[in-house]
Amino acid sequence: MSEGYRSLSINKYDIEIENSFFDCRIFWAKVISSETQSLFTNYTKHTFYEIQYALEGSIGMVVGENKSVYFDSSYFIIIPPDTYHQIFDGDSQGARFIMAFDIHPKNDKIKLPLRELNSPSAHRESKAMRELLSLILEKSYLDDPIRKSLLNSLIESFLLEIFEVIAPHPSNDQSDDKNAQNDHRISEIKAFISAFNGIGVHVSDVAQRFHLSERQLNRILKASTGKTAKQHIEHEKMKKIEEFAATTELTLKEISELCGFSDEYAMNKFFRRHNKTNLSEFRRIAKLKEKQKNSL
Repeated sequence: MSEGYRSLSINKYDIEIENSFFDCRIFWAKVISSETQSLFTNYTKHTFYEIQYALEGSIGMVVGENKSVYFDSSYFIIIPPDTYHQIFDGDSQGARFIMAFDIHPKNDKIKLPLRELNSPSAHRESKAMRELLSLILEKSYLDDPIRKSLLNSLIESFLLEIFEVIAPHPSNDQSDDKNAQNDHRISEIKAFISAFNGIGVHVSDVAQRFHLSERQLNRILKASTGKTAKQHIEHEKMKKIEEFAATTELTLKEISELCGFSDEYAMNKFFRRHNKTNLSEFRRIAKLKEKQKNSL
């Protein structure tokens, strides 16, 4: 059993997320490990959606009227509201991630499972899902408002990944208005990168999500915005670093951890390459400007 899954979990909490795609309320999320309790459950149902995500080992579930589904590590299933379900089989050792949420789509690209499941099926995680989940578990403490805000952003991105896996964008859109289609796709790509604040996102992740090769992704971004995918990712990451430095009292080491760097020296090297100054100097000037502004 992975030591990380024994020690990392998310306590019960209640947060609300609203964006152009959906309104969502997260009731709770947690990791269940065979090291701490049984992985099997009683036959039950509830009024919210629930994700069952196999982190380690296999899971056998009955969903609805005696319809069984088995899935291994790296797969997940979403259980709709008012649907009976039970974990009745699986490895004697393992771990799973559970999240309970209520969601109301605003965008027709978000496809939710029906309340009645005719053929329950498991979905394979995307690369981004596992990376996001690891970050969520690492940032699961909610005692600091900045970390709570970052955690909310990570969970929002995690949900978007879930629905992209369940109902991916079609690879060939037959819309007559190709320009409008392209503009919409560019907006979605930029919104996806922005949702992560450029943290933990790779060009390959973005290309995979939108069913493009990396060459195609860079070509359409460059033609529309003048920037490559990597430049967009680095721009969003720079914005987040500057925000943390200018508006918080986090140490440079803490900022580097939150922004996905191995240490503060790697972050400073990245920052100097884009800003032509080091982060300490940027912070000093930003704080001085804020002090002068408040004294007026």
